Formats: sequence, structure tokens, C-alpha cells
Amino acid sequence: LFKNNFIKPNPKIKIKSIAKSIIFIFLNLFKSKTKEELYGLIYANFIYIKYIAWYEYFKDKNIANMIYDYDLLFSKPLSLALESLKIKTIALQERPITSWWNNYGVIVDTYLFGGKLFQEMGSKNECINFNHSFNFGMWRLSFFNDKNLIKLENSCFLSSSKLTPLDFR
Repeated sequence: LFKNNFIKPNPKIKIKSIAKSIIFIFLNLFKSKTKEELYGLIYANFIYIKYIAWYEYFKDKNIANMIYDYDLLFSKPLSLALESLKIKTIALQERPITSWWNNYGVIVDTYLFGGKLFQEMGSKNECINFNHSFNFGMWRLSFFNDKNLIKLENSCFLSSSKLTPLDFR
């Protein structure tokens, strides 16, 4: 979608959004008891500003669905904006091991898991937020079913030369 220039991502941050964010910081400043909490408040406001920018950008677009890969790297403010606008999002699980991770989050409407075990574990993971999920299987392995590929039993991993480990410098 972005490659074909149907959508040129250029969200603009409005002064109104920044002003609301600064007011929010000042209203909640007294609640911060440590500098880490203050950093968290400021960080949350940066996420809020990005969210508002993406929301404003997409609110007039005629988009019903968006499919994206690299689920972990997809912008969380953008995910929140799309969900807020009721734009259905579909994501492929890039790395199935992330079903167990709690330090990366995914926000998506429909999540395509890399297998049944990963779907079961991802359903229990509170950092993976989805409305619907499917066991899509190991989709990348389907590329290896091509008949033109060299068969593993016809491969030899031994070197034909008589080099020893000491010959490498």
C-alpha cells in the first residue's frame, strides 16, 4: 500500500495536540514521585502525540482493511489510531517465539499465528491484543515445497578438500 504511493505517510502534528499534551503533563506532574515516573509520563505523551497525528492523518481516508508484516516493529501509535478508526488490521506473526515474550506488544484486529502451539500461548499473553486469531501455520516454510529446490538427501555438507582447521588464518 505504501510502496505504490496510494498512501503517502506524512502525519503532521498539530499545535493543538502538543498543547493538550503539555497540559496533560502539567496536570499529572504532581503524581510523579520519581524521575522514572516522570520519564514514563513524558514518554506516554510522545506516544499520544504520535497517535493523534496518525489518527488525524487516516480519519479522512477511505480504508477498510490494512495488512502488515513485522508485527512487532509496527508502530503502536499507528496501531491504536487504526483500531480507533475501526480500520480492520491483519498481521502475520513474524517470529512465532514472540508468543511467550512479554516485552513486545502487538495491537491488531486479526492475528495470524505461526502454529497451533503459538496461537495457544499467544492467547494467554496479555501483550498480544487481538479480536480474532487464526492458526495460519508456518507460512514461510511453504516456499520450501518447490520441486526445483535441491533435495536434502542429495546434498553433501562435507568438504572435498583436505583442509584442516589449522589451515584457516
